[in-house]
Amino acid sequence: MLKLLNKPFLFQLFFMLAFAVAVCYNGNMCEEIKLNFDPSAPVAISRCEKYDVDEIAAVLETQLRSLGISPEFFAGRRVVVKPNLIMAASPDRMATTHPAVVEAALRVIGACSPASVTVAESPGGPYQPALLRASYNATGIAAAAKRAGATLNFDTSVKTVGYPDGKVSKSFELLTPAAEAEVIVNICKLKTHSLTQMTAAVKNLFGFVAGTDKVAMHARFPNPQSFSKYLVDLASAVATICPTLNIVDGIVGMEGNGPTAGAPKPFGCIITGRNPFGVDVLCEYLLRLEGQVMTTSEARARGLCRKDVSELALVCEGQVALYRPAKVVSAETKQRHILTHLPRFLRPRPVIDQALCVGCGVCAKSCPAETITMANKKAHIAHNKCILCYCCQEMCRFRAVKIRKNILLRLVR
Repeated sequence: MLKLLNKPFLFQLFFMLAFAVAVCYNGNMCEEIKLNFDPSAPVAISRCEKYDVDEIAAVLETQLRSLGISPEFFAGRRVVVKPNLIMAASPDRMATTHPAVVEAALRVIGACSPASVTVAESPGGPYQPALLRASYNATGIAAAAKRAGATLNFDTSVKTVGYPDGKVSKSFELLTPAAEAEVIVNICKLKTHSLTQMTAAVKNLFGFVAGTDKVAMHARFPNPQSFSKYLVDLASAVATICPTLNIVDGIVGMEGNGPTAGAPKPFGCIITGRNPFGVDVLCEYLLRLEGQVMTTSEARARGLCRKDVSELALVCEGQVALYRPAKVVSAETKQRHILTHLPRFLRPRPVIDQALCVGCGVCAKSCPAETITMANKKAHIAHNKCILCYCCQEMCRFRAVKIRKNILLRLVR
């Protein structure tokens, strides 16, 4: 051993390893990463069938008491409220968090004497003040925030949030208000999703990634499996910043070709919980997607939530039995989940409906692989380069992007 240590390189290596072990032992380098939620945290679900601010506020107040969340949770703290504003669409399209739910939450939070309340989100497209303003106005969030006395975020800077325990990503560039928050209230919309099968609490946090950085993440994680692992890392990283509360607008959600081109689906409920993964366990049950949502499956594998609804600590307000619709998800969405495991040439692909395309170019700007070009004021997809992320379909306001199955699969349907 002494002879080996006489060699300069080996001696330096031995010294570095010994130093690393000593530092870790003292707890200075290997400090445990703390998530600000309990994997077994309870989840509350309440019946609520209309977008009435007073009624929703009463539901939220009852749920917070049931979950043991007191006014001190918000008092004196910088609170950031994160709705789903995927595009500048009117509330009746049901693609975005309804302003009545946001206003009710802002009212409840405001009554708890927070230091400040800021609504922050990065919709699809460039992260610019003008586009933020357009999104806030179109979705009704600007008016809701004004009535509730909350501030809208127009700060387009970002900050780095590290998460050493990440499986596929250990560092995230997040909106500055999110990175500096002392409480985060994540208000999502219950919808199906063409790539991840479902968008609820976990997927909604992707909106803390700024503008076109989201496009880069789709390119970096080009398949549903890797992208879902990234989303779990992201949600975990957000949970290290500060305590979080997750609220699901399930009064009217979306089924079928979500997250923007599906059909409105009444679920008649509001869901609330501290653990975003636990909330999503209940959401996938309501969508009849148990075991098919990759983010939830990944969270289960990491021990971040309970296995299924039967193991959740449920608080059901206003009813005894847990309600879910008899039918929710279209066959297309379930089949797409199965088809992600097939060879690429057999998987569904996006196509442009030329009759509906208005030539706005949003799909081309949103394409991570840069496979969409504009010619004669119409979009065209180079399918040989398409990574099948369906961002084009997600961002098209005019429903001009369709998801088409391979002819062989159509024949054997």
